[in-house]
Amino acid sequence: MSRSKDDYMKAIYQLDGGDRNISNKEISQALQVSAASVTEMLNKLQTEGYLVYTPYQGVRLTEEGSYFASQIIRRHRLWEVFLHDKLHYPWDEVHPEAEVLEHYVSDDFINRLEVYLDYPKYCPHGGAIPDQKGQSSYEAMEALANLDLGTSFIVRRVVDDDQLLAYLDEHNLQINQAYELMERESYSNDLVLKDLDQDSQLRLNAGASQNIFVEVL
Repeated sequence: MSRSKDDYMKAIYQLDGGDRNISNKEISQALQVSAASVTEMLNKLQTEGYLVYTPYQGVRLTEEGSYFASQIIRRHRLWEVFLHDKLHYPWDEVHPEAEVLEHYVSDDFINRLEVYLDYPKYCPHGGAIPDQKGQSSYEAMEALANLDLGTSFIVRRVVDDDQLLAYLDEHNLQINQAYELMERESYSNDLVLKDLDQDSQLRLNAGASQNIFVEVL
């Protein structure tokens, strides 16, 4: 399968396409490609048995498609762990490198990489890493933007976007760190968080808070 098809499969999987129908528009927005390109690729993927299309409802991955997509994500996230933990790449720089590396090694290499890394469960951004059978650990889905004031939580996952990650780094937001939502500004919806370990505060814009996922305490 070509790299382009791999990217489509990953996008559909990460949009929860194994459990619900995903619209062409959602895929187009996720990959930043034209509607015509999406339609063409989805037709190919359906022909190859990776997904099924329901008119006016969208596409859903088949069992074969879900497994295939999980293994692409497994490759990507294991490479991210290697780059971050072993080569000390910043977390906002591992994604583009992993995008290249995920396509050019064998399954045996990836399995050996997993052993070398001591079977990590999550990538540096908190995304769950599927195992060889396509199974993965719990992945946080509760967005920071939806929490009530006074809620304490642990940051478990952030969207793998270079600009977002650089922004969070500048504001010193940490994965697996505990915070309390102290304030939500009435006009901008910007959030003020209290770091529960360091007793310090940080401010995040509303857009960033929609892409940060937490475990409520």
